[in-house]
Amino acid sequence: IYEFPVDAETIAGVALSTGTINGTPTGTQAVTSNYFGRSTNTANGALIADTNLFSITINAAANPTFTSAPAIGTRPASTIPINFTSDTTGTVYGARLTDGAAAPTCDALEIGAGYVQAWSEAVVATVADSHSFSSITDGTLTDGYFCIEDGSGNDSAVAAIADMYKLPAY
Repeated sequence: IYEFPVDAETIAGVALSTGTINGTPTGTQAVTSNYFGRSTNTANGALIADTNLFSITINAAANPTFTSAPAIGTRPASTIPINFTSDTTGTVYGARLTDGAAAPTCDALEIGAGYVQAWSEAVVATVADSHSFSSITDGTLTDGYFCIEDGSGNDSAVAAIADMYKLPAY
C-alpha cells in the first residue's frame, strides 16, 4: 500500500449517495479531474470504500444578452419607448439618469432607486418587447441604461442610450 496526499474539495450542489452523484454543480472551473467518492463505515471497524477516479465538468452559465439592443422607438408625445429583445426569459430593467451621470451596474438597476425614472419588464426569450419612459418634459436630456437578469440570477452587461429627450410638439 502506497500512501499519497489527498486534498478534499467540496463542490457546491453535489451529493454522493448509493454510488450516484446527484445535484447540479455550481462554480466556474471548466474541467476538474481525478475526483473520487469515499464512503466510510465506522460502526464496523472503520471500513472505507472509494470509487474509481472520474472527472467533473462544470460549465459556467452564460450571461444573458440583448439580441436586439435597446433602441428608441417611435416617440409619441411625452414618452420615450424603448424597443429590445432578450436572448433569455427573465426581467429587463431600465432607468433614466441625469445626463452625464455615471453608468449604474445591473445590480443597481435591479434595485431601481435614485433614478429620474425606472422600470422593469418580464420578457420571454427572443420575443421583441417594448417599454416606455413616460411624463418626459421638453428639453430635458437624460441617459438610459438597461440590463437583463435571467431566471438564475445571471446579469447581462449594461446597455446605454445617451441623450434621450422628448421630441418637440409640432
